Amino acid sequence: MPASVLELWQPSYAASSQDSVDAKPLGSISTSARFNRLAWGYANPSRPKGLLAAGLENGELGIWDAEKVLAASSEVDAQVIKNTTHTGPVRGLDFNPLQPNLLSSGAIAGEIFIWDLNSPAKPYSPGARSQKLDEITSLAWNCQVPHVLATSSSSGYTVVWDLKGKHKVVALQYGGGAGTAGGSLGFNAAGALAAGGRRGMSAVAWHPDTPTRLVTASKDDSSPVIMLWDLRNSRAPEKIMTGHDKGVLSLSWCKQDADLLLSCGKDNRSICWNPQTCEIVGELPSSSNWSFEVQWSPRNPGMLATASFDGKIGIHSLQSTNAPETEAPAVQQLSDGSDFFNQASAPETVSKGLSLKQPPKWLRRPVSAVFGFGGQLVSSGGPSSKPFTPTVHLRDLVSEPSIVERATKLQQALDAQSLAEFCAERSQDPTTCPDDIANWKALQTLFRADSRDELVALLGFSKEDVAQKVSQSIAAFKSNGVTAAGEETTPVAKVLEEPQSSKPAATEEAAVSDADVTAAAEPVEPATEAAPEAEAKDANEPSLFGDDAAGPGANDGSDFFSQISAGQTPAARSALPSHLLSESQLPIHSSAAATAGPPGPSSVASENIRPSTFKIYPSEESEGDKLITHALVLGDFESTVSLCINSDRFADAFLLAVRGGEELLAKAQKAYFEKRTAQLPYLRLFQSIVSDDLTDVVQNADLSEWQEIFVVLCTFAKQDEFSNLTEQLGQRLEFQYTVARNSDATQAKEHRKNAVLCYLAAGKLEKVAGMWIDEMKEEELSLHTLQRK
Repeated sequence: MPASVLELWQPSYAASSQDSVDAKPLGSISTSARFNRLAWGYANPSRPKGLLAAGLENGELGIWDAEKVLAASSEVDAQVIKNTTHTGPVRGLDFNPLQPNLLSSGAIAGEIFIWDLNSPAKPYSPGARSQKLDEITSLAWNCQVPHVLATSSSSGYTVVWDLKGKHKVVALQYGGGAGTAGGSLGFNAAGALAAGGRRGMSAVAWHPDTPTRLVTASKDDSSPVIMLWDLRNSRAPEKIMTGHDKGVLSLSWCKQDADLLLSCGKDNRSICWNPQTCEIVGELPSSSNWSFEVQWSPRNPGMLATASFDGKIGIHSLQSTNAPETEAPAVQQLSDGSDFFNQASAPETVSKGLSLKQPPKWLRRPVSAVFGFGGQLVSSGGPSSKPFTPTVHLRDLVSEPSIVERATKLQQALDAQSLAEFCAERSQDPTTCPDDIANWKALQTLFRADSRDELVALLGFSKEDVAQKVSQSIAAFKSNGVTAAGEETTPVAKVLEEPQSSKPAATEEAAVSDADVTAAAEPVEPATEAAPEAEAKDANEPSLFGDDAAGPGANDGSDFFSQISAGQTPAARSALPSHLLSESQLPIHSSAAATAGPPGPSSVASENIRPSTFKIYPSEESEGDKLITHALVLGDFESTVSLCINSDRFADAFLLAVRGGEELLAKAQKAYFEKRTAQLPYLRLFQSIVSDDLTDVVQNADLSEWQEIFVVLCTFAKQDEFSNLTEQLGQRLEFQYTVARNSDATQAKEHRKNAVLCYLAAGKLEKVAGMWIDEMKEEELSLHTLQRK
């Protein structure tokens, strides 16, 4: 009777479990000895189905024509070669993937033969027989170099041969030590590695892409490890994979994905590894006996097969479409462990396939693409000399030539540092939207040294015009003479009707508000002549109102945008270009110049009109004046200032407070504003300017005069406050825009345009972009409405 049978099957992957049981092989061959190893290869025109090679237990090497086996030819007709050169069981067998006519075989006592199937009469030897090899358990051809062969042996050595030179290249052996361990290192494995000694090797497989790397497996139950070697450093394995509980019997490295390695062993497990990370990425259901063989499909990498000693061949898919697996009822275990062999066997379960933690390379996205800002297309993958080579491509796709042209001009302006000229060109371009012209002009001012003056002029305010009207006002005042307060204001009001008159009106009112004090009225004109000198002195002294003029100490030298890029959150600062953030001093406020400076004669003329002698307490002096004089003699400036304030003599109070210090001057200012603001409305604005409380103007002034508010900020706001204040003004205008959007579209549009201008001046470009986006959405909505009509 035949000892064993070789059968050829054609699996039906769509068939049910019962159909698989009823299936029959397409062909079969009977042999007199047990099969140890099978190999199928060398398809050629004369034998289109290839050759089947088998290594038998009796040392025989048998080769059959697969086509004749399928055609049910006789064993004599189907067999091509029957050779008994080997002296013992043949356990190693492999076709050369690069030269398919070459077949290698290995048996006991280190016997290795190379067969040329074109002339198989006499086998070739790879070289002198190695003393390190005993029984050959596995052999494998290099996937890149056709004349390199690796053989593993039960002696614990794996020898690599160079068949062209007919010599041994290296002998790999590991008994514990260096190496990068991976997986779960069990107790037995750890002990074996530490104890040293040779462990029998059961399998060897080459890296599919790198010709100097290979893996070997140990069949020893005390050290069931898989070792990854690099022949460039062959003293110890590069990595060690541990996960099997008993010896490993077979290895198979996926040709299409080097990150997938299959192994099976005596623990009935079939495991899929990532040899690069030594991680278990998948595992097949366990068999009921040892799994001794595992192979990837050479044509379809999504399929793999396993063989086990329970007499079953399992075919598995990486893309399982099986029905959900139902849990089998648990088998009752006997507490005493008796009568083990009489227990019912567990029911068979249909394989649920192999589920991987990582996608195989042939299922990964071969190419990817995404559009970036500026019309750029970023793509990866594509044709390459090597599969799955990571390549990234950047391409420019022009779908809107006009936008590309404008972007090119902007980039050129950035490179040439000519953004001001670019903004001027855009503001004069006839194709620019009329509402955008003001925005371009506002942006243009940001790149000039006198940006605030430019912003003031953009709103229609002219310093020359204001100066001319002030001259007319003074001339009209002088022509009418010193009359009653009501008569004075009549000609002045006629000249200063427009909003620009707020500054000269405030100046003149401050000059004549205390005209009732005759003693202080006479030297007013000479004192005015000495004002430039007093201002020059005050420029080098601290401000009397506690807000030092901007100087080297006021500006820390850091740019706003550099702080943002460094991840800091600075206080509100100007968003203007860096050349506007110089350390030059700001102009001295007129309010400070009018009250600052050391006491002294205001002019030579005032000296000449004084008598040579005088009395400190003249007889005609009132009791109140005497009290003031007495306090002045004692240096009690606080009392003198209080007396002057109570008698509404504010001019005297200010002159005395200058000598009393900043705190006393601030007290006099506060009292003056509290009493006179209701009578003279312009003092509300002047109070905010003097006390550096421009937030009051921004938050409380009527928005119908937003331009005046903006000009006040340009004139008086400090460098580090300007951005924050103009942003607040923009927020108020934006709020009015949201309120009026549903009721008055025209007014809302005007508020939005004004808010954009304020945000541009503040450098808050993200808010400008947001409002422009809203504007574009409204335009698109109006276009859709027109299209529907």
